[in-house]
Amino acid sequence: MAGLERSAKMASDDWFRRKTWSEEDEAEFFTRLKRSRGQFHKAQYLRIQATYLEDEYPEIALRLIAMVIEEYPEPFELPQAFLQKAHCLIALGRTEDAILSFRKVFEHEEANSSSNTQGYLDFSTFVVVRERRELYAEVKQILHKHSDRLMFPVDHYRWNSALAIISEDDGDLAGAGAFAARALDAAKQENSGFRYHPKVGLVKKQDKRIRRQLLKLAKAEQFAAHKSDPRGG
Repeated sequence: MAGLERSAKMASDDWFRRKTWSEEDEAEFFTRLKRSRGQFHKAQYLRIQATYLEDEYPEIALRLIAMVIEEYPEPFELPQAFLQKAHCLIALGRTEDAILSFRKVFEHEEANSSSNTQGYLDFSTFVVVRERRELYAEVKQILHKHSDRLMFPVDHYRWNSALAIISEDDGDLAGAGAFAARALDAAKQENSGFRYHPKVGLVKKQDKRIRRQLLKLAKAEQFAAHKSDPRGG
C-alpha cells in the first residue's frame, strides 16, 4: 500500500515541488529530471524546485539554479533564475554577489522581453532597506523604466516607497513626500481591484523603519502644502 501511495505521489507534479531534500529526495528528483524531455522542461523543473527550497535550503536551491544557468540556459527561464539566485545569495549573506545577480536579471529581461520578473522591485527593496546610497541612482532609473509593470497595491507600495527614500536622499523633499503618501495609500488598500482575486497583491508586511520614514515624509509634505496654501494660514 505504501508503495502504491509513493508511486502515485511520484506520478504527480510533486516530484519537482519538494519541500524537503533528503538523499532519497535528491536521487528521485534527478532520476525524474533525467527522464524529462528537452532543455525547456529541465530548466523549468529545476527552477520550480529551487523555489520550494530557497527559504530553508538556500545552498541547495543555489546549486539547482546554477544548473539552469550553466547546463540548461533556456532564455525564457533565465531572468527568473537569476532573480532566485539573488534571493539565495542574500540568504547566505553574499550581498555583493546578489547585486551582480540582480543586474543579470535586467540583462536577460532586455534580451527576452516576454519574460518579466519582480526583479526591479526586489532590487529596489534590497537597496533601500540596506541604505546602499551608492546604488540609489541605478535603482531610480530601473524603477522609472519599468513603471508600466505596476499592477497590484503591493507593487505600487514598493515602487513609491523606494522612490520616496531615494528622493529624500536627493534633497527633493516635495517629491519624497508625494511618493511617500502614495506608498501609504497603497498599503491601506483592502481590495486588489481584481474581481476574482480581491485579496491578491495586498500589502501584508512593511519594514518598520521604512514605514516610519514614509510617515515622516508624508506628514512633512502635507504640512508644507498646508503652509503654502493661502487658505491654510
